[in-house]
This record gives sequence, structure tokens and C-alpha cells, in this order.
Amino acid sequence: MKTIINNEAAWIMAGAILVKIIIAARRFNRRGIGGLQHFTSFYAGLFTVIIEWFLSIAAVVAIIWATLQLLFT
Repeated sequence: MKTIINNEAAWIMAGAILVKIIIAARRFNRRGIGGLQHFTSFYAGLFTVIIEWFLSIAAVVAIIWATLQLLFT
């Protein structure tokens, strides 16, 4: 059965946007009065920033891919 939109691309787009929102909320909640992010230790901060960076890049790639899929299929 042919659908109007590609369901797989729509779910990937929704998941990627959800990941971006969760990362933004976590960053917002870590900010202190001066606007800097506060971590319990250097290594916790380093690990968290690296993981969030990779997830953010993956989410952007997924959003671009899903947009192209929705536009051209």
C-alpha cells in the first residue's frame, strides 16, 4: 500500500528532533548563574560533551537524510 509520506523517514526525523531537544534541555539545566556549564569533575564533563557532540552530529545527519527522503520519495 502506498502512503502519502515515507513513514520510516518521518520516524527518523521525529527521533532526531527528540534527541536534539533532550540535549538542549540537558545543556540548559547544567548552566549556572554565569552561563557556563557546570560538571562534577573534569572527566565527567569531557565525557558528557563528547557524547553529546556525537549524538548531535548524528541527529543533524538523520534530519538531513529524512528531509531528503520526504522530499524526493
